[in-house]
Amino acid sequence: MYFLRINVLQAQGGIDPFLMVASAAAPITIIALFLKHRSSIKKVKRLQKPLLSLILLAIIVAPMIAPVYAASPNLNVKVEDGDGNTVSGASVILFDSDYHYLASSNTGSDGTARLRNIRSGLYMFEVYYQEPGLNGEFWGSGTATLGKEPVDLVLKRAMPRVVSVNVETQPTDDNGRSIDVAVEVNNPSYSQREIAVNLLIDRDQSEPFESKTSETITIAAGSTVTQRFRVKIDEPGVHYYSIYLQLIGSKKKIITDQTPWSKAAEIPGAISIRARDAAGDTQTFFALFDEHYNYLQNGKTDGTHSAEWDNLNPAKCIIETYHDPKAPLNLIEFWGTVTAQPSQKTLVFEQTSPTITTVKVDTNHGKQQTVTTNVKNNENYEKQVKVSLISDSDGQAPFDQYQESEQIRLAPGESKEIKFNIAETTQTGTQYILLQTLYNNKYLVTNQQTQKGN
Repeated sequence: MYFLRINVLQAQGGIDPFLMVASAAAPITIIALFLKHRSSIKKVKRLQKPLLSLILLAIIVAPMIAPVYAASPNLNVKVEDGDGNTVSGASVILFDSDYHYLASSNTGSDGTARLRNIRSGLYMFEVYYQEPGLNGEFWGSGTATLGKEPVDLVLKRAMPRVVSVNVETQPTDDNGRSIDVAVEVNNPSYSQREIAVNLLIDRDQSEPFESKTSETITIAAGSTVTQRFRVKIDEPGVHYYSIYLQLIGSKKKIITDQTPWSKAAEIPGAISIRARDAAGDTQTFFALFDEHYNYLQNGKTDGTHSAEWDNLNPAKCIIETYHDPKAPLNLIEFWGTVTAQPSQKTLVFEQTSPTITTVKVDTNHGKQQTVTTNVKNNENYEKQVKVSLISDSDGQAPFDQYQESEQIRLAPGESKEIKFNIAETTQTGTQYILLQTLYNNKYLVTNQQTQKGN
């Protein structure tokens, strides 16, 4: 049974006596004014006696009828927690003697819910309380007999509740954690209760949860019992727990208590990552940052092994990847970033930065060459790139020729061609094609290729 919708209680006391008196006074006043001018209207003279009789009758009967429609009494319910403190925000739900829902009201800052204009009779009420993000808790019920006077009642929380939780953690051989949870439950009511104790374990505190449920527990009135759980967790991260108690024997899911989410254990994680080019023998460097981009560590791999970091905070990390293709110009390529959650798995990094997909060289009658380069944006958002062509014959600076394209905008997944013309005097040398991409207001080399001349 969960927290119910709050509705405004409608008046049930019949005709308002003030409205009745006002209704009687209005025609009486009109008739009196009308008779005041009887000298000008002859017909009124004949009606004077009957009208005066009606006025006298209304004056006599109205005071006799008014008590019958006097204001109905009110029910005021003050709600207290298990320690006797008044509670604001609790819901008091009113039912008639046949348990038909009538209305509900929340307790105010003084811990009292006020239900107004109720007819005399026997009523029942239930009290619920709900904290943000948790189940609604059933705190108890009562009856009230209303007569002519307001009735003030106090309902003290009387359902089984959690009085203490003790959590102990131990490391396991496989880098996991064993969690022992001892839950102490008290039954403050005057009757025996049957309940189930439920343990929720979760990292993000949202469904689906990992849960454990006890067998049915019988708690005598005024007594306390302890329920113990043991849970093994091995996923890196911060794990939280919450306990809730459920009454057994009801058709509805009645929860009498739930504890807020609390930290149970924190398992440090590891990240293992590898990246390789088409040849598989590349040198790759990694820079590890936390989720706020604070530098943590670096690592490298030759393509056959993985870079590894252990004992990491379980929060998400950011990894930047740089590639050394051992090209003649000795330029390091930026291959992109990846966000990773520390775990026991090895990540295989694939280049996400823009790349050169093809290079084509056409010769025009032996006097001029056209180099056509196709570049592609592998990012999932627009990137700004430029392509450079360096022609050189001796492998030393200064270069024979340097050309650079205009800035090019590439949509996600988009490819474009860039053409360069090479003069006849530099055709026998080597051409270096560089692709640079704008990241954080800086152009970084993200790919390069070498093309031998004729």
